[in-house]
Amino acid sequence: MTVRAAPVSQRRVKPLFAVGLVAVPLLPAVPAYLYRATFSRLFGGEVEYAGDFLFFAEGTQRFLADPATLYAGSNFLYPPPSLLLFIPLVQLPVAWGYTVLALLNAVALAVSVGLFIHLYESSSGERVDGWSRGALFAAAFVSAPFFQTVKMGQVNGLVLLAGLAFLTLLPRRPLIAAGVLTLGFWLKLYPLALAILGLKNVRRGRLALGFALGLIVFPILLLPLFSAVQYADYAGFVVSSGNLSNVAAMNQGLPAVLTRLTLPPEAFTTYTGHAIDFLPRVVTITVGLGIGLALVGAYVRGRMSLAAAGVGLLALLPAVSVLGWEHTYILALPLVWWMLLEAASAGRLVQAAAVFGALVFFVPKPPEPVVAALLAGAPRPLSDLLHARFLIVALGFLGTLLFLAWRRVPGIQPETTLSSESVPYGTGVVDEQK
Repeated sequence: MTVRAAPVSQRRVKPLFAVGLVAVPLLPAVPAYLYRATFSRLFGGEVEYAGDFLFFAEGTQRFLADPATLYAGSNFLYPPPSLLLFIPLVQLPVAWGYTVLALLNAVALAVSVGLFIHLYESSSGERVDGWSRGALFAAAFVSAPFFQTVKMGQVNGLVLLAGLAFLTLLPRRPLIAAGVLTLGFWLKLYPLALAILGLKNVRRGRLALGFALGLIVFPILLLPLFSAVQYADYAGFVVSSGNLSNVAAMNQGLPAVLTRLTLPPEAFTTYTGHAIDFLPRVVTITVGLGIGLALVGAYVRGRMSLAAAGVGLLALLPAVSVLGWEHTYILALPLVWWMLLEAASAGRLVQAAAVFGALVFFVPKPPEPVVAALLAGAPRPLSDLLHARFLIVALGFLGTLLFLAWRRVPGIQPETTLSSESVPYGTGVVDEQK
């Protein structure tokens, strides 16, 4: 039989209602600010406001002029196949290429929210009502990670889409799921961490075939464009820069946050490479492996659903990255949304904590003069906390996710006399054969 919990529309309104009350009025403010701060200036000829898009353009133009020079600069940090996205964009004027990339990120985010809702409903057995859907979309589009993704001309919306599409397709379409995930990997390395969740897939052969096609056959087919030397150059670049970070205020990855504690205030506004010290490296590896293995273990042992483990792993990636930029924390948004939905069945204190954590993700890094003024006029710990806010919330939510799973408390208490011990966390549907 199939046992389902009460619809989300009956139990999930309060936390999302509070977040939606803040998010909806901000919806017109975000594009208005972006237009004034970046788009109008770009179309006025001030190309320096294109952010990281300039690095994509410079690397792509080097490649088009001489493929051997792709990694001659220090700012193109992406695998060779990522140029399949960037080459068409650099054929346009900078302002238009930047705009097209921003629109692609916006579409990707909208689809990602839809996929998340599908994952949550499939996992929990509950229906997300119309108001909750609207609040989730509003919260996504006014979030600081999405704001920074657009402002900086980044690609993280597409990376998020690849991860959530993999989680959605994995149970029934493992071959396609693997192919989609490898596309995200070739854009940025992060999404491939989700591949470990395929361990429980009963169609491992098709999953392995999908990864073989995406990770081996695909680059072989692209050899006329990208030679093996370029892949080797990229691998060497990744290895050589693995211990380097940028400890400026925009970076909220654990290695940078811990390293910044030992540096003078100028580090907050200095965007240069800095070696990660031994202790921050050890702490980051311990935290990353500990949480990652706990999530995977909970999923493999049946204590946590695929969706819950997946959103947890996605959130962990920016937290332990040496370059955990604010825009990279777009990967943590599904965990924030998950906690908002789950909090409604808890007490008021937990609901308040979930809402506060979600609202923290609305706050982007202040402008550089404000950062400098804060450092000059406020206690140093305040700046350290402010510029680790996404990290703190992400780790707190990850801890909550694991606590619920390893206590075997289901994400949704089924309306049945069946023991909750039989229900993996994040799963509200129990199939019992008679």
